[in-house]
Amino acid sequence: MTVLAETVCDRPLFCDLLSHTSTSLEHNVSVPAARAFKHAVHDRLAEMGVAIAAVTDLTEREGGELAAAASGLAGMLYPASNPPPALAQVYAEDPELAASCPVLLPTLVRALRALAAGLPTLRDE
Repeated sequence: MTVLAETVCDRPLFCDLLSHTSTSLEHNVSVPAARAFKHAVHDRLAEMGVAIAAVTDLTEREGGELAAAASGLAGMLYPASNPPPALAQVYAEDPELAASCPVLLPTLVRALRALAAGLPTLRDE
């Protein structure tokens, strides 16, 4: 899970784009562009699922689910872990509130580990 999280976190522009995908980037696009994008995402997640399954106890489907979760979580965590100047000042001045500012990599690793541990328990559902 650490390698997956590091791979995502080492690409801040990608993380930033992930945070804008469903809220901005997928709006006002043509149907053919949306279809092409979704097929590309689907194909990459399937490829990642195969790669993750090869080095874990997860199935290829579970590996794909984990990869999809990594991108979704990164898209949510990246802006929270990179606050704008006003919030950065608030966090610097108030340790109690600073605790609500996640550190991207360890937070993502922990979430992915929890998900990876839980996915096999749902195989019969």
